[in-house]
Amino acid sequence: MVHTPLGRIRGVPADDGDYAMFLGIPYAKLNASNPFGATTPHEKFDKVFEAFSESEICPQIREVQGSTDAPYGGGLDCLTLNVYVPNTRTGDRAVYIFMFGGQFTRGRSDRSYYGPRYLVRHDVIVVTFNYRLGPYGFMCTHIPEVPGNQGLRDQRDAIGWVRDNIRAFGGDPQRITIGGHSSGAMTVDMHILTERPRLFQQAIVQSGTATYSGFLGPTDKMSLTNIARDLGFETNDTYAALSFLASASPETVIRATINKYQWKPCIEDEFERVESFISENPELSAGSNVDGLKRQLRKYAKHRDTSVYMYMFSYDGRRNRMKRFYNISQAGATHSDELGYIFTMDFIPDEPNSEDQSKIDQITTLWTNFIKYGNPTPERSALLPVSWTPLTGDTVPCLQIGTNLTPISRPFHQRMTFWDLFFDTYFDTCPVIIELQERGPQMRAFFTSSS
Repeated sequence: MVHTPLGRIRGVPADDGDYAMFLGIPYAKLNASNPFGATTPHEKFDKVFEAFSESEICPQIREVQGSTDAPYGGGLDCLTLNVYVPNTRTGDRAVYIFMFGGQFTRGRSDRSYYGPRYLVRHDVIVVTFNYRLGPYGFMCTHIPEVPGNQGLRDQRDAIGWVRDNIRAFGGDPQRITIGGHSSGAMTVDMHILTERPRLFQQAIVQSGTATYSGFLGPTDKMSLTNIARDLGFETNDTYAALSFLASASPETVIRATINKYQWKPCIEDEFERVESFISENPELSAGSNVDGLKRQLRKYAKHRDTSVYMYMFSYDGRRNRMKRFYNISQAGATHSDELGYIFTMDFIPDEPNSEDQSKIDQITTLWTNFIKYGNPTPERSALLPVSWTPLTGDTVPCLQIGTNLTPISRPFHQRMTFWDLFFDTYFDTCPVIIELQERGPQMRAFFTSSS
């Protein structure tokens, strides 16, 4: 039982480790008359909230291993979070908030995909949460009721909830690290770049950045009347279309729009009494530029009192997430493979062999060292026999996480030299540069610690 500012919350002991689980805690409420728009804070609990089970996922077409069918899943009562608290001691723990990826159209926060056992054993609190996806999270229009980027606003609501309530769980609201992977990492980067006040102290960004050319959707805003027509409702009245879509079943809305529209973050129109989340292209924002991820890291590293750590994941084991999910047999590592060594996942049911367990121990120690101390290798040990050096100025050290931990310098140097020269020469005159950026090398991720 914990006593939060919102009321009493009762959790359950975990069945796979020495930690407590507080599952399905609501952090915000949707407006039933406009589930595509702003939320309201969840009211206080008038009795004990039994946080015993995870909530349903937000509306989406699910991705199922080995299935060619596309089953629908989810409902609108989905803005909930899970808090995982180690039983080892109490008070002042560092907190890690993880945001799932899924191309802004699918994803879930539950233990079947992102089990916290490997992380909480290092005495950190782990939080996962759901946020709106697809049309409910990323519909951008010309009216203030649906300005766009509601999924990002949900994320900010969840981070704010953690900041305001985590002390009751033994966490330190001044030691919050947010993290994510793929499209989740892109949104983490956007939380760094947004002009809104920062609610966290550190970030772990894995395989995604807000300056990636595929982050933003089309510049043309969506027409609610066109979407309503897709569902059989003919009208030229924008608000009539919104009312119709709000009353339609989420499954109908998802199935009718999922392959016809691009659901991504957008640059919002300006409205009175609506605070924008993205007001300019992040590629042109003060903290970035059109230079792909490696050049962006160098810009972050030049900020005062900021440490940036780059890694490249190359380990090929039995828990490589993407290879396991899609039955990929080629040698090497690919996008999102490192997640299998950070979280437990139901579709990887095997107990780790000794090599994979060693990699789990290494990676989760690196991650939680950063979460707790802002430095992934505060001291050398038998487990971590190297020092991971942060970026400084124009130097580009990197930790290659393969069979061994290997410090390297200037990864993909030849390719990056070409792109550096290209950007520096043609940035002011070549409008196609943002599209060309996709062909440049993509670093796996970065850590950033900022005071």
